[in-house]
Formats: sequence, structure tokens, C-alpha cells
Amino acid sequence: MKIALIDDHEIILESLSLLLNAMEEVSEVKTFDNPEVALRHCLAYDFDLIITDNKMPEMAGCALTLKLRKEKPESKILMLTIDEDFDTIREAFHAGILGYIMKKANKKELKEAVLSVAGGKRFVSDAVLSELLKPQQNNVVNDTDHIESLSAREIEIVTLIGQEFSTKEIAEKLFVSVATVEKHRHNILKKLGVKNSIGIVKFAMHNGLLD
Repeated sequence: MKIALIDDHEIILESLSLLLNAMEEVSEVKTFDNPEVALRHCLAYDFDLIITDNKMPEMAGCALTLKLRKEKPESKILMLTIDEDFDTIREAFHAGILGYIMKKANKKELKEAVLSVAGGKRFVSDAVLSELLKPQQNNVVNDTDHIESLSAREIEIVTLIGQEFSTKEIAEKLFVSVATVEKHRHNILKKLGVKNSIGIVKFAMHNGLLD
């Protein structure tokens, strides 16, 4: 297979390129340190698999995925990143990636991810799942004090987050700005004592807000 590898760090490109080229299933690895340049090449040429980082100066991996999938919906994209929070993972899959793997994953997982996504199958690495399931990151809050600390609008937003609405979708539904939703979300996280949206979802589930 022919692979496009996109990352703004040269040392990452070099090391990953070596690992990928060592796979018998891989015939060519084209590296790009600029996502905008990579996007033009991916639109002009057919790659069997596109592997991209997320946080890059010129363009985030999620934005690149959206643009690429709009023009070439058949593109198979694997995100390889250090980002491990729930919101980023959900945003990436909504953008159109097929697989999500952490840079700290081992060679076996990398190969499994490459073959799965190139074959059109979804893939989430064990490293990603373990991060999402860490108790210290996903505290479940279940008491009346926390519920009473939330305003009516905050409870409304908690419910919508629990129903998997994105920040933009919540803003449109409530006729407010994205910045306003983000401010409410920040206050909710602080009041509930959780670190990400998984904690909010679990709070909603355990307190009957999703019934």
C-alpha cells in the first residue's frame, strides 16, 4: 500500500517512516511536515492510507480530515497523536477518520491500526481506551449538592452533552454562541469536579438526566 504520513515534527516523520517501510504490506511512504502541502498531494494523488497528527501549526488534523473527506470521501484516515481527551477523539471521528491511535502505542498496535484502517475498518487503540477509562479522569458525581449547584441552563447543556451533541450543535440548539457554550462547559467541569466530557456524561447518566 501507499501511505501519506503527515506530522510537523521531522524526527517523528523519520522514525515512523522507518517503521512503516519495514512492513511487507507497505510499498511507499510519502512524508509531509506541512498539512496544507499534504492536503494538496492527497487530493491530487491516490493513497491507500493517510496517517496524520492532530495539533499542527498550519492546520489541525481534524480540519485536514474534513477538507479531504469533502473532496475525496473514500479517503481512509488514521489519526496518530498525543491527544487523549474525549472531545478530541469524538471530534476526529466526526470529521471522518477511521482510526485513532496514540503515539505511545507499540509496533504491534501500529501495524494493526494501519492494516485495519487501510482495509476500511474502524480502529481505536488500547492506549486510547485505557486513557478514556482511567478512574481519575472519569469521576462519577452522584449527589444532590452537585445537581443543585448547576443552573437550569447548565443542566440543559449537561443533558445535551450526554446526548452526544457537539459544542456547535448545542450552540445552534440553544440559540447562543459557541463561546457561551464553552464557558458553561468550563463552569460545569469545575462544579462537578471532573476533567472532561466523559465525566459529564457519566454524571448525566447516574443522575437520570438522560431519561
